[in-house]
Amino acid sequence: MSTTNDTIFLLTDDKKLQKVPNVEYETEDLLQALIAEYPELIVGEQINAEAPPKWLMVAREAGIPDSADGGSRWSVDHLLLDQYGRPTFIEAKRSSNNQIRREVVGQILDYAANAIVYWPGDRIRALATDQFGGTEALDAHIASFSEVGGDVDDPEVMVENYWDTVETNLRQGNVRLLFAADSIPRELRRIIEFLNEKMSTVEVLGVEIRQYQGRGISALVPRIVGQTETARDSKSRSPAGTTELLTKDEFLDSQNGNVRAFWSRLVEQAEQSTEWSTSWGKALAIRMLSPASDKSRSVIFSNTRREDPCISISLEYLRADYPDEIETLRDELMALGLDLGGKYRLWTWLNDETLSLAEKAIEKTQLFFEQMKRVDQDDSHAKVAQV
Repeated sequence: MSTTNDTIFLLTDDKKLQKVPNVEYETEDLLQALIAEYPELIVGEQINAEAPPKWLMVAREAGIPDSADGGSRWSVDHLLLDQYGRPTFIEAKRSSNNQIRREVVGQILDYAANAIVYWPGDRIRALATDQFGGTEALDAHIASFSEVGGDVDDPEVMVENYWDTVETNLRQGNVRLLFAADSIPRELRRIIEFLNEKMSTVEVLGVEIRQYQGRGISALVPRIVGQTETARDSKSRSPAGTTELLTKDEFLDSQNGNVRAFWSRLVEQAEQSTEWSTSWGKALAIRMLSPASDKSRSVIFSNTRREDPCISISLEYLRADYPDEIETLRDELMALGLDLGGKYRLWTWLNDETLSLAEKAIEKTQLFFEQMKRVDQDDSHAKVAQV
């Protein structure tokens, strides 16, 4: 473990100075592990003092494909999300690694360019679910963390708003690229500053995380680089994801032809039903009354992008009510031809060719609720008879 001439001084309780030298990381893996465990080392206040990003660690070594149906060709060192649903790609290198001069720039641009095109948002959600050990813990974190979608009382809708924003930001290239190292060389710093000034939707930054070690003391000192005044002025707009909530008229007006007619029928059915309801966030959520818990569960979701409308059926919120039966429903929906976008989330694009598939999926989901209602009623009758 080698040291440099850089040193910090600690003032002890007995008014003595303790010299703590800067020490290089023994391995790159150590630096990467520190970022994964303590993402707050990417100091949000240094990135944006008015709206400092907070971090949700999605995955370490997240695989990225290079085609729509391809496997993982690359893996980015860290994938994070902030409270505005903006993806952040991090590549971490030691300053002694020769790749940190220029090669790392090409790497992270490759990752971002392909993720924007080929990485489905549901893949990010699945990675985050694994990171948090399950949907319940992840959703609770997002509900307390997200600043997307305005004033939404329903936590399920708030979570879906957040993931819809992640997807939108990804497709629009509204991402953050971050180079992490113990020391960022001058050549890389200049490239970072240039890219950050010239790329309108992409924020490009570096973070130096210096390590200082002395007698029983270990200190980490992060510093953001690349935030020039020109870049700060050009990117001083409101954070991503703070758009107004969708209204029914806006949503239907954004749809075309048969797709519009499909959503109109579904919304009308939900509005007229005593067991269905609609909720308008950044997208439409249709909720169904679950007999087991007597709670409305968000099940059917739209997205907000007119050019590629889709529908998804989320079984995440039904698992607590029907842990065994929900597996059967998922398998049946997959057998219809829906794509799997996470363990308990199924979806399809909406166009003239897929509308019949969407209608069959909704019918099967409705049938599931009707069957569960009959089971609940039969159980209630059995309990009364026993009494």
